[in-house]
Amino acid sequence: MSILDRKSFSALLLIWLPLLASATWFALAFNPATYDFAVSGFLDRREYTFTEMATVGCFLAASVAAAILAFRHWRDRKDSFIAILFIGFAATAFLVAMEEVQWGQPILGYDIPGFIEGGNRQNEMTLHNLEGMHGKAGRFYMVFCIAALTLSLPRVWLLSDNLWSAVKSPKALLPIVLLILLMALLKVYAEIFENPFKPIQPIRWTTEIAELLIAYWCVAYIVIKLIELRGKERKRASSA
Repeated sequence: MSILDRKSFSALLLIWLPLLASATWFALAFNPATYDFAVSGFLDRREYTFTEMATVGCFLAASVAAAILAFRHWRDRKDSFIAILFIGFAATAFLVAMEEVQWGQPILGYDIPGFIEGGNRQNEMTLHNLEGMHGKAGRFYMVFCIAALTLSLPRVWLLSDNLWSAVKSPKALLPIVLLILLMALLKVYAEIFENPFKPIQPIRWTTEIAELLIAYWCVAYIVIKLIELRGKERKRASSA
């Protein structure tokens, strides 16, 4: 298999298969005849669904990979600031993963702190369900999309070539970001028109798919950055 063929195959696995799977789910979820089939897993189990656990797995993988990437940048003193950025990425990915599984409270059975239990719309160990944040998923998706799209733009003149090269996102991941943006806009649309697809609620369940796609983007982004850094290190070593 040639290099070009390998790249095409990798792009198929990395980008188009998740998009095809999402498009298939959309077609089923927004069709009243197949709606129950498409969302049955979410209806039967409110938490710890296959989609949620896959989301958690991707975020944890992204967290570990980002920590490794940060360490590899930290080894070079000139890249200490970049290392701090990826440590922040790793910490954020870990936080989101733990929020997805309610910090293990349903399994471990520990008491929820009063300030969280009292203001939590779902009476669970989560911060994103506190008053003021609950039901604002679309806005969080928008923040993610703005950040991801910014990383895909040409270099901002304020940033050095070294910094931008270390953090920029490959354009190959843009289709995933645009699909998440579509879901965010659907959330806003549903807030304005109060579920225009009644009696079914397909937009409600796009939350689960959007979160999985965000987690998938995060792990794909970090893995690509690790591969790029390894290539740079090899090039530097060969020229030394």
